[in-house]
This record gives sequence, C-alpha cells and structure tokens, in this order.
Amino acid sequence: MTEWIEWTDEDAVAKWDTALTACPDYNLYQSYGWGEFKRWSGWTIRRGTILHNGAQAAMAQCLIREVKA
Repeated sequence: MTEWIEWTDEDAVAKWDTALTACPDYNLYQSYGWGEFKRWSGWTIRRGTILHNGAQAAMAQCLIREVKA
C-alpha cells in the first residue's frame, strides 16, 4: 500500500532535513531552509513523505503560489 503523509510545520522544523538526507538523491531545493526562505517571499509550503508498504519511498516539498489574474 502506498500513502502520502503530510508533515506539520512543527515536525518539519525538527526532523525534515534529517529524513530528507536519508534519500539517496536529495536536493538543496527540498531542504527545510529553502522552503522557509520561499515562505518568506510569499509561497505556501507543503511537505510530505510517500510510504510504500510502511517504508519511506520518497519525499516532496511543494511550493505553492496563488496566481492573481
């Protein structure tokens, strides 16, 4: 079974970077600090882990910005 686990900001500040660096191809632009920098400039941040059969399979930090027409 595959599931998406959303991270709270409280969990992310304490554990995100440690969990992220366990991924073999992690990237600076997925780091907690980068997300917080983007939040400061107006982006909304969502972070999550994909579990497959209970094991971490992937992580994603999504940067969201509303487009105003």
